[in-house]
Amino acid sequence: FLTLRLLKEVYIERVTRGRSLFAFYNCSLVSLPALIFLGISKANLILDLEDDYIITQKNYRMAIGQYFAELLASGFIVNNANNKRLIEKANKARKKIVVLNGRFTSCTNSDDRVERDHLQLIFSGSHDVNRGATLLPALADALWAKFGGYCTIHITGFGKLLETSRKNLEKCPNIIFHGELSYQELIELTLKCDVGIVLQPPETRFSCGTYPSKIIHYLNHGLDVVGLKVDGYSWNQAD
Repeated sequence: FLTLRLLKEVYIERVTRGRSLFAFYNCSLVSLPALIFLGISKANLILDLEDDYIITQKNYRMAIGQYFAELLASGFIVNNANNKRLIEKANKARKKIVVLNGRFTSCTNSDDRVERDHLQLIFSGSHDVNRGATLLPALADALWAKFGGYCTIHITGFGKLLETSRKNLEKCPNIIFHGELSYQELIELTLKCDVGIVLQPPETRFSCGTYPSKIIHYLNHGLDVVGLKVDGYSWNQAD
């Protein structure tokens, strides 16, 4: 069903409306017929591959789809300069590539943060294993044991483990769970905090092709960032 719906939408955009540029975020066998149609119709296909690790995993359905998508793509968008495999492949094939390695801007004034006598931390973003959401209970317990009520952790975000995080953290006295917020609500909450938390391990197969965008969000709003350090390597040493 998803394959037919995607193919129909692509056909309408390409044939009926004459659209010549299409961007796909990751790919699987579900999207393959639509990608082949775009290749046959000579449309310009831009592939946004945030998670390059998929191609090296044992998820063959995802890996095969992404492999063919790379062959058909006219260019790539990569959000991590450390994604050597895809960058080298694009250069060899003489395909255009955009590496998102700059800074995001915000009109919000981080100087509006309220002064307080205790530390406010925030964890936001996707709640899944690869981004370290399962480590939140241990972090909350460790901070409570060492600092007591001096530290409060605000939890927000989205993802398949969001409700699991809520259940695992509901008895932690230093946790305030906000659930999924709108962008404006997230900014307002971020500005009330002092430190942003990043729990995605920097040296894993998943992290070889993706950079935690929450780091940019935290820094852009004036927060200090605390992340994991694995085998002597941390996100602070990344470009």
